Amino acid sequence: MTSRARRAIALPASVVALAIAALATQALIAAPAKSAGARQPAGGTSGWRVDKTISVHDKSVILVSLDAVNAKDAWVAGMVVSKFGSPRGPMLEHWDGTAWRRVALPAKPAQRLSGHDVVGFVGASSASNVWEFSLKGKYLRLVGGHWAFGRLPASSTGRTFVESVKVFSRTDVWVFGAKATGAVSNLRFTPYAAQFNGRRWTVISVPGKGPLGPVSAINPRDMWAITDGEAFFIGGAPARASIVHWNGVAWQNVTPQPNLPRQTILSGILARTNRDVWVGGGTEQSDGSAERAWHWNGTAWTSRSPRASADGQQYLLASLVPAPGGMWALGQNLGGLSRVWRYSGSWSAPVRLPWDLFQLAAVPHTDSIWAIGENAAMDNGVIVLHGPAPR
Repeated sequence: MTSRARRAIALPASVVALAIAALATQALIAAPAKSAGARQPAGGTSGWRVDKTISVHDKSVILVSLDAVNAKDAWVAGMVVSKFGSPRGPMLEHWDGTAWRRVALPAKPAQRLSGHDVVGFVGASSASNVWEFSLKGKYLRLVGGHWAFGRLPASSTGRTFVESVKVFSRTDVWVFGAKATGAVSNLRFTPYAAQFNGRRWTVISVPGKGPLGPVSAINPRDMWAITDGEAFFIGGAPARASIVHWNGVAWQNVTPQPNLPRQTILSGILARTNRDVWVGGGTEQSDGSAERAWHWNGTAWTSRSPRASADGQQYLLASLVPAPGGMWALGQNLGGLSRVWRYSGSWSAPVRLPWDLFQLAAVPHTDSIWAIGENAAMDNGVIVLHGPAPR
């Protein structure tokens, strides 16, 4: 898999790039590329450390997403590919409060899930209610102690694409992403959302253009999301990103919208309350892109960006997660190693990390943060931890 495609897999603003690649070739997986000249950052990592390295002999591991249910229940999903890029199936890791352990998936359903597809969009509400999706809308569901295979509605044509998952209960599961129309040379994307009520899936209408995601949930009846946050992936057009809100009945545009500079990607969102919502992303500069953030106080949006410079890199402020007294945010670098930011009334200086991280997840009712990504060589997956090991 190319380095660009590998990084795109777990980007919140990713589904357009992946969809174009998937539709153009009908086989996303290509020969893996090594990271050329990746260097370890100077200094320490301020409490961030690898909790587990996931490797498979003579193969590459790509971690795609994680979901932390509580201190004794967290999930990391991804895929294993050969050194030549051929998919070798999905993989799933479970934190049980003591250690990360590989979950054995049944061979036939797992084989149906993968194929030439990106696998690893995971969501869970408990250790007995776990869902793992592929980019093209296939899924494995743990029900009654057994894994069952299924497909999202309207996914059989290969033009429905998953970007994120929210699992609230056995009778309330959401999938977000995009639907594609038109020829590969002139694709158009519309938001896609589907909800499972315990018996069947229903496609839910969402305003806006482009993919839907990422999503932040205050509760099942109160969610905030970004639509069309990835203008750069379709030609660097002026930003058309917008914020939408689920009020338990319908998705609606938020009024007013943040005043975004041209050439802006939105790649992260965190809603604590309806008067405390953050969105993050990046704005193109002459020497790359740097992290940017905006805050909603219930009345207006205010620019609240960290003092970040591009330094020739492509940084996005992604994966915003709550922390005591503030939040953590991932400075995701499309060109290599990551950095993390801490906000506690103001932004602290970023901590540069020796990994290419994709996603953060706060462990509820703890001070701990999980993260997933790749080592600098881009062949092994890493699960990274900040704070005490959840117990």
